Amino acid sequence: MYYNTTNLNGDNLKQEVSNTRTQEEKILRFYTHYNEIPIAPDFVWEELFKKRIPITSVRRGITNLTKQGKLIKTEETGIGFYGKKVCKWALNKK
Repeated sequence: MYYNTTNLNGDNLKQEVSNTRTQEEKILRFYTHYNEIPIAPDFVWEELFKKRIPITSVRRGITNLTKQGKLIKTEETGIGFYGKKVCKWALNKK
């Protein structure tokens, strides 16, 4: 889901919606590959996207996939790239 906070329209809006959908599909495939292993967004950002997109886009994708029931937020945490505690998500096998 693309959140149109900048009021895009036409082809620009279509492109951003497409980019968002593609990012979420890639994120879901990444979590599927790791099955039920909890993974932090920082790891997805570095390994899957090689830091080429904003970390906030990865977090948005994970949030959307969680709302859709495809991922679950786990109790596990780790230390992210900025030295802060981060939560981890896993594939929802239900």
